[in-house]
Amino acid sequence: MDVPSTSLNDVGTYMITVQISDSLNATSKSFTLTITNDAPIEAITLENYRVILTLTKLIDLSNHFTDPDGDPIFLTGTYEFNG
Repeated sequence: MDVPSTSLNDVGTYMITVQISDSLNATSKSFTLTITNDAPIEAITLENYRVILTLTKLIDLSNHFTDPDGDPIFLTGTYEFNG
């Protein structure tokens, strides 16, 4: 039985019924299939950063987060000036 690949649109619970037969008899078995997508998690605690006003600092956060399902992670952010 070929199982197709899944996407985020497929998250949910499905009832699957498998049927098998020979030339004389047939039988079937049903089971529940649940497809999930777990949220990314923080792998390393984020630290506060201090930057001198005239300098630019690249902060690499790529190793700070991971996705349990192995999905690609996209980072976005905002900033707030605290005087």
